[in-house]
Amino acid sequence: MTVAGWYPDPVDPNINRYWDGAQWTPATQPRHIVAPLTSQTAPHRPAKKKPNKTLQTLAVIFLVVFLGGIAVSALDGSDPAPKTTTRAAVEPSQLTEAATPTDTSSKIAGPRDTITYADDGLAVTVTALTEGPSTNQFDGTGTGYSSFTLISFELRNVGNDTLDAADWYAPYLNYGPGGASAEAEWLAGTVNGLRTDDIKGSGLIPPGGIVTATFAYQLTIADLSQATITPRWPGRMVWTGNFAEAFAA
Repeated sequence: MTVAGWYPDPVDPNINRYWDGAQWTPATQPRHIVAPLTSQTAPHRPAKKKPNKTLQTLAVIFLVVFLGGIAVSALDGSDPAPKTTTRAAVEPSQLTEAATPTDTSSKIAGPRDTITYADDGLAVTVTALTEGPSTNQFDGTGTGYSSFTLISFELRNVGNDTLDAADWYAPYLNYGPGGASAEAEWLAGTVNGLRTDDIKGSGLIPPGGIVTATFAYQLTIADLSQATITPRWPGRMVWTGNFAEAFAA
């Protein structure tokens, strides 16, 4: 299992994302490039000055007086009062610790959150996860082909211009600690309330309109306890988290 730490973001190569040891977190930071060190001219050292004889004489006199005072104190026989140094107690919680990532970038959404592309006026939500056989003729039949997870997406036009759902392709799905990818097959959907088996060419979404699209992925819902779904739509936004728990019955 990959240890927790900062790693290159799987979607945006310009940022690092924090991996907590189990899944990607919302925390991000820009990737820094360390500039090569440049040679610097050694600082000028001034020439050593000859010691000042007057200062040396004064230092000797001061040392004699100081030692004489110590001798007088010793003959006096009285113990000097001990000095007490007060040091404030430091609680463990006051110690400096590494900052915990708190960045909640809007490009990261939870399994049931809505991703909104403000520039396009498109709001997308994962609406359902169900298990069952794929109805796509290219998915095959028989052992090894019966277990699919069907993931449904709702595309809502919240803008003022008509959108084309034909531009909405099957999202990328990565799951598990290693981020394995799962292939998707288009199943069916509805365009403005009417069921269709071919969203291409018939998926115009007027302002306020809704399109649903369902894709089959060859895995189980349990496999999605740690997963990331990346829409193939400009904007580099993702859903990530425990989808199995979020959509548990």
